[in-house]
Amino acid sequence: MAERRALVLANGQFGDTAILRRRLDLAHFDIVLAADGGAQQAAVLGLSVDRVVGDFDSLSAAARSDLARQDAALVQLPVDKDETDLELALLEALGAGATQAVVLGAAGGRLDMT
Repeated sequence: MAERRALVLANGQFGDTAILRRRLDLAHFDIVLAADGGAQQAAVLGLSVDRVVGDFDSLSAAARSDLARQDAALVQLPVDKDETDLELALLEALGAGATQAVVLGAAGGRLDMT
């Protein structure tokens, strides 16, 4: 089975984006997913997103429209759920055939989301 790599962006802290951009330029990902507000982080990093997964409580209607114009698939889920948006984005990556996932922005200010 060929490896299929996913990049999954959460809405946490990213640190030095210039260094991160240089490292991402050297990597190859078959699919790029964002967990809700992680789509905004993708824009900061200059990345195109294939899919955005979440309840969209961290993503404005204007941002969703911009993503749709960029051909990103928007997978909107209910606000009332047992999983975090990041968990659901990882499941979406698995469903897309990913055998490896690199997660960025998973840590932040909320311990219940880290």
